[in-house]
Amino acid sequence: MSSKSYPRPIDHKEYLRIKYGAGEDLNGKPKKRRKKEIDEISKETNFKIFDDDIELKKIRKKKVIDDLDVYFGVQEDRPVVEDVIDERPLALKHKDGKNSKWKPLHDDKDEDETSTDVPVKMRSVVGENKADIKKKKVNHGLTSAGEMREERKRLKEEEARMLEKLDPQLTGKGAKSVYRDKKTGRVRDLEKEAAREKEKEAKHAAERQKFKEKTAGLKQIEETKKRIEDEAIEMEKPLARYEDDADLEAHLKELCANRELHDDPMAAYFREKKQQKDKEDELSGDKKSKLVYKGSVPAPPNRFNIPPGHRWDGVNRSNGYEQKYFASLAEKEAIKEEAYRWSTEDM
Repeated sequence: MSSKSYPRPIDHKEYLRIKYGAGEDLNGKPKKRRKKEIDEISKETNFKIFDDDIELKKIRKKKVIDDLDVYFGVQEDRPVVEDVIDERPLALKHKDGKNSKWKPLHDDKDEDETSTDVPVKMRSVVGENKADIKKKKVNHGLTSAGEMREERKRLKEEEARMLEKLDPQLTGKGAKSVYRDKKTGRVRDLEKEAAREKEKEAKHAAERQKFKEKTAGLKQIEETKKRIEDEAIEMEKPLARYEDDADLEAHLKELCANRELHDDPMAAYFREKKQQKDKEDELSGDKKSKLVYKGSVPAPPNRFNIPPGHRWDGVNRSNGYEQKYFASLAEKEAIKEEAYRWSTEDM
């Protein structure tokens, strides 16, 4: 509701009639409306109303001086633009002229004349004959196969001549391949890297050989030298072997003597024969007498096949490493044998 108070209560319809209706108050009298004052400008209007038809020629024409009169009307009503005097030094004016992105439009006469600011390359193109330029252009439209072949050949020759004229440093002609590191982007010298790797490998090989010599025992070194000598002798022998080969016979006898097979009936015979021979050698003096352990307790095996001393009392005082070593070898052999049998089971 409005802040205006009414002398008596009114219903909704009456309120709407008073507020938005015919403009009557509570007593039913029409409200007096204030007349709008006529503006002084409207009284002094500069137009006339003619009821009769008139000809346009009889209307007094206003003399139009230029386009500004058409836009602004009377000449006295034009906006006055004051001239701006540039009092800056000539150097700054010249600099502004160079940096400006506005380009002046020249007349047709100026366009015909070649400017000195045009580069040498552009001036040479302008000076060329129109026929030569036509020849350089690629032909379009319906062309025969021969014309296309000649055109392709001509373009290739022009490109080759252009490349020959260029500096080899710009084109990269005859330059070496440059290899760079992927992470750092530095230039890599492959020859120096190969020499460095070779030197490092030789150093590692020397260290490995030195470590192998230090960790190996005297027995292993002797066996290695002997094996190398035997292999050199075997290489000089012919491939065919005969029954009267003394070296082969001695090698086989040595294997049989040093290796006792399980349930071999001749093993005891060879053992007794060897013992008898050793006794004869001791008595004859051909071989130095050497005391050997002959106790009832068998000596445990070791990696180097070194027998115990003749004073050994039969007590194993080792830390058990030899036993674990042989157990691991036996386990590997068993796994290998089982894998072989499993792979050939379905065959």
